[in-house]
Amino acid sequence: MTRLCLQLIWSTMHATGLSALTLLGPRARLRLVRAFSALTVMLAVFMSASISLAGDDSYDDTRQARRARPGDVVVYPCPRPANGDALQAQMLEAVNARRRAAGLAPLRPNTALTQAAAWVACDNSRRGRMDHDTPPEGGLRARIRATGYRFSEAFEALAFGYAVPERLATAWYGSAYHYPTLMTASVREAGIAVVQAADGKLWWAMISARPR
Repeated sequence: MTRLCLQLIWSTMHATGLSALTLLGPRARLRLVRAFSALTVMLAVFMSASISLAGDDSYDDTRQARRARPGDVVVYPCPRPANGDALQAQMLEAVNARRRAAGLAPLRPNTALTQAAAWVACDNSRRGRMDHDTPPEGGLRARIRATGYRFSEAFEALAFGYAVPERLATAWYGSAYHYPTLMTASVREAGIAVVQAADGKLWWAMISARPR
């Protein structure tokens, strides 16, 4: 594009002004050539800046899309109890109470991890059985990656039938299989989801992870 514009300028110069250079004095010819040269440089700089700005805009859009991928709002693809947010907050507090008692840092809520938990909780409630593999996302690690969350380690606990978060926290805490999800010292963030099946039962999922 830049090269085409430069060629057009020089062609215009030859067609209009330069053909008459021989009729001008030496100083006038020099000033005219310098003026056209400056115009050429200015156009080249302008075209380069325009291209650079266009490239920067597309990069910013991609970067913003990556940042937005985890989402600010969790999308639940199935019904939730009316007090779902309160139940999840109570569950996180019950877990953090046990971590504090053990001298561990409390877990921070994370929307990306909550989204990954919501996917598996909804899938389990629809199928009526607990399974860590959920189509189309797959297993735990693939599911978390699908949200755009970057992590070095992650754990997951599933359950159904518990209406009281404190009781579920006690059950998970006393299970050798689920204990690491609650009490691993290196994890820093968590996502908890509770959904409601057609029969009214609550299905739970909790993911804890160490972000990169």
